[in-house]
Formats: sequence, C-alpha cells, structure tokens
Amino acid sequence: MNAVPGAAHPAHSENGLGRMMDTSARFTERIILVVACDGSQGEELLEMLQRAGYQVAVTSEAQRGPNFDLADMKLAILFSSRSQWRMKYVSEVCDALRRAAPRLPLMVVGPNDIEAKVRLFELGADDYVVEPFDQTEFLARIKSLVHRN
Repeated sequence: MNAVPGAAHPAHSENGLGRMMDTSARFTERIILVVACDGSQGEELLEMLQRAGYQVAVTSEAQRGPNFDLADMKLAILFSSRSQWRMKYVSEVCDALRRAAPRLPLMVVGPNDIEAKVRLFELGADDYVVEPFDQTEFLARIKSLVHRN
C-alpha cells in the first residue's frame, strides 16, 4: 500500500486514539479519520477512500481519546466488520469522538442490527451503513457528510 502525500499515519500509543503524524506538514480539507474498531487496520476502506481522492488517517486505538487535532478531520468513520462486531466498544468510541469533536460528522459501518443503529444514533452518529455495502452509495454518503462539515 502506497502512502498518500500529506496523509496522516498512525503511531500507536498507550494513552489513546493513536497519534496521527502528518508526514508532509500540511493537511488538505479532505481528511477522513477511519477508526478500525475490530482490530483490523481498515486496509480495504483506506484504499477505496484514497482511490476516491481522499486523504485518510487510520487508527485502531480509539477508546481513550484523541492524541491529534480532530479539527483537521472532515469526517470520522467507525468501522467494524460483521464477524468482529463489538457493540460496547463501538459505542464507547462513538461517544468519545462525539464529546471530543461535537461538530465532526460520524459515520458507523457495521452489521444490520436495529438495536445497534438506534443506540449509535442516540450517541451522536450521523449515518450508519450496513456492511457489506455498495461502494458507489457509500462514497455518495461520504461526499454528503464531508460537504456538511
């Protein structure tokens, strides 16, 4: 996987959401934070978003609060595959991000679980996409949320 110039890369830390390091010292307005809540690195999502022209910061350490400036982000996507779904953890991450960045649009990608959808909307998620998803629709939803911020 090739790095995108200007993209942030995670540097894991013991005290939170992974540190994002700007390798080019300049961010654009199209950075999307992907929080992999299932232990994965979110590679497929990262590659799809990069092909669509977005710069992407990925972290898998999300529970304890951000170690980077969320003001640089246009959207946060909480991703958890159906096979690794952990509702309690995803809820904690959603709540922590909403408290840290009240205006940052939050999208959750997860299984078709009505209780989870309702709970995450109550915690402040702006959108919930059921996995597996159609790539064209997914990118349209992202574009809509990014334009609002």
